[in-house]
Amino acid sequence: MSCLQPSTLRPGRLPTRSPSPAGRRCLLEDLCNSIRENRQPAVPGSDARNAVAVICANYESAKTGKTVQVK
Repeated sequence: MSCLQPSTLRPGRLPTRSPSPAGRRCLLEDLCNSIRENRQPAVPGSDARNAVAVICANYESAKTGKTVQVK
């Protein structure tokens, strides 16, 4: 049974805050369960990849002082 609650995560949407250690555990548990149950996780990999792209663009912008397009 997952410890994720529908009120805290919506499919296809990242949480608005960084999850606490307990929240990260829940996300990892959900990922493992989704593999076992052959279903999509509550937070798909594409959302995580998009978040990393935004973070990388922020670092590049800070480094160069220029606007960076998120890819």
